[in-house]
Amino acid sequence: MVDTGRRRRFSKEVKLRIVAESLLESGLCATTARRHGISRSQLYEWRKLARAGKLRAGSVCLNSSGRYAKWISASMG
Repeated sequence: MVDTGRRRRFSKEVKLRIVAESLLESGLCATTARRHGISRSQLYEWRKLARAGKLRAGSVCLNSSGRYAKWISASMG
């Protein structure tokens, strides 16, 4: 995350980790968002982007339905 004062910028890897965490904690999306200091609507938008395949990174992989996340260690690659 880069804090430039007013607006924070999250890397795709960080976004995917937060999305994966929200998917693994069924029904606790608001709690996950609060924990990371973002709004629920922002997290829902990231989840939508992840399902559409627009948030791709080497460390996290979401299945096509976006229902669960599988962590992939960079050292395994």
